[in-house]
Amino acid sequence: MRYIAIDGMFSGTGIHDEANGGYLEPDEVGLSAELMLRLTNWLAEYEAEHYRGFKNELRVQELDQEGKEIAIAIHQEIPDVKIAYYSDALILQRNV
Repeated sequence: MRYIAIDGMFSGTGIHDEANGGYLEPDEVGLSAELMLRLTNWLAEYEAEHYRGFKNELRVQELDQEGKEIAIAIHQEIPDVKIAYYSDALILQRNV
């Protein structure tokens, strides 16, 4: 079983390996092309909000909600994974 966290760190891939550290590539995890694209787009939006200083609370909530939904979608595609979501904007971790 893999232990991963979805996060919006702009220096990462969005998929953090909780057991071994570092980031995993989406294709390494076995995500579908559709989910990889969704993750990539979300990361770009999260990065843009990072550069704005996460000042728009509503936008941060929307991005975090999308990140949680991506985590759930990953778990549905790959059931043999323990997954969490980490809000870089709020600096707290929530299990999915």
